[in-house]
Amino acid sequence: MMLTGQGLSPGMAHGPARVIDTRALLAAALSVPPTGTAEVEVERLRGAIARATTELDRVQRHLAERIDPGQAAIFHSHIALLRDPQFVAPIERALRSGSLSAEAAVAQVVTTLHGEFLSQPIPLLHDKAADVLDIGRRLVNGLRSSLREGEVVPAAGRIIVAHSLTPSQLVRFARQGIAGVVVEACGPRSHTAILARSLGIPLVTGCVEVAGQIAEGTPLLVDADAGRVIVEPTETDLTAWMERGQPASGASEPDFVPQAAVT
Repeated sequence: MMLTGQGLSPGMAHGPARVIDTRALLAAALSVPPTGTAEVEVERLRGAIARATTELDRVQRHLAERIDPGQAAIFHSHIALLRDPQFVAPIERALRSGSLSAEAAVAQVVTTLHGEFLSQPIPLLHDKAADVLDIGRRLVNGLRSSLREGEVVPAAGRIIVAHSLTPSQLVRFARQGIAGVVVEACGPRSHTAILARSLGIPLVTGCVEVAGQIAEGTPLLVDADAGRVIVEPTETDLTAWMERGQPASGASEPDFVPQAAVT
């Protein structure tokens, strides 16, 4: 089976699928009961925001050592949103007005904002929806470790398959050594696409219901140059992929003079 979409970060990759779903995490968070009074939940929320801010600052500094510092500053906007009263105040109001846990309040507000961004006709706002989802995922994970998305499963050499992938998810998986990414929704100017290009990770988007069509562990061949994904590639497909990955016939080797290693 072949899926067609749009390549947002060039390159080719081959490996087993690693299927994830951030929206399922938020849906599960809606049913988490409160651990105490409304004030206790507000304090839990504020603690999670403080931890998330520290984590994002660390991610930004780590990325600045690998890619353009200006692109690593993507996470500065996430920190700014965590400090924005227009984002935090609705969550605290939801906590004080109902018998909600901090997890449920975050999931409720983030899901609403995510939907509002996606309903707008402006593509740039669609890209911002992924950032809102990313922040919600980070807060929920910080509040309730039992709801984590299973990202502890090794992803080295795998192709990440998802409805959408948030910027911090991409960075986390990049650290594990993923081979490529296939998503249903991602804009060419989104933070996720920008980071994928900077990190050299092939990314294909526009594959409808991709997470529902591909099972965990299914072999995939991603050709982001052509915007194609081959599900369960044949030996012929893999041979063609390997040939494309070799230097052009007759290409000369670059001049290289060994040097002594210096620490």
